[in-house]
Amino acid sequence: MADQRAQYNEEAVGANHPTKADVINRLALVEHNTDGTHKMGATPAAIGTALQQIRVNSGMTALEFFTPTEGLPLGYLSGLGISHAADTEHDITVAVGKARDATDTADMVLASAITKQFDAEWAVGDAAGGFAAGESLPASGTIHIWLIKRSDTGVVDVMANNHATSALAPSLPADYDYKRRIFSLRTDADNNIINGDQWGTGLIRTWMYDTPILDVTATNPGTNAVSVALSVPNGIIVSVLGILGLTRGTSTNVMYVSALANTDLAPSATAAPLANWGYTNPYPNSLQDLFSNTSGQVRYRIDTSGASDVVRIATYGWRDSL
Repeated sequence: MADQRAQYNEEAVGANHPTKADVINRLALVEHNTDGTHKMGATPAAIGTALQQIRVNSGMTALEFFTPTEGLPLGYLSGLGISHAADTEHDITVAVGKARDATDTADMVLASAITKQFDAEWAVGDAAGGFAAGESLPASGTIHIWLIKRSDTGVVDVMANNHATSALAPSLPADYDYKRRIFSLRTDADNNIINGDQWGTGLIRTWMYDTPILDVTATNPGTNAVSVALSVPNGIIVSVLGILGLTRGTSTNVMYVSALANTDLAPSATAAPLANWGYTNPYPNSLQDLFSNTSGQVRYRIDTSGASDVVRIATYGWRDSL
């Protein structure tokens, strides 16, 4: 664009002269209309209203005002902590909270805490059944807990399903069309929810059993890798919290426990990957934090194995990424 300033050899002419160009206002008119309003390119700038936001249109020639769609951030989850209700083996209370649904399409707000009875078929509301129709609490299995919503009325509720029956695709009650998994739990051999406590209100939450579970006791297991299932939810990958124990009765020196997603490596006292458990006297147990697979499994190896060598793994709980 040429220099729009008034030059020394130009006559100082203002607006609306019948024959001469406007020199005095020429520079100002580059960015403003004759009424003083600002313009971008050839298009006058729009004036927004309350609660609107501003953006530049796709042609980069003008400002546009728009009303943003209200909603929680993508993937949002807050509150909705779980705890045992009076019937600790079957009922779960979910605290107030908010979440985006699993498809990041809708907001779901649980305005009041709700207690659901997982030993009864789902029914709407507090102190009502909470399990998916046609399913029941499994023996030594996994249940997934869901926040659910029906878009026609906006009602938000909670339900659970049996992983062995419907995995991560539960059949929602009639007219409910949104869901979000808010946690998963384990049951014992008698179809009861195993007691524990949850910590955390964001996307990563920790569950610790009231009584840790001894999942592995293996005598003279050999030196090849052994995959073992632990007492953590199936269908999802969690970070297992547990204790490793190794009785070095014969010859064992070191043990390496790893995720099955990682390479199977032999333990070593001097080279990578080293070991989760070492041969120092008096052979202390070791607290570990490692990832399971979707079958709740991890893998262990010991460097040497004898008749009196015993591997033990106790599960304390897990961390769940929601």
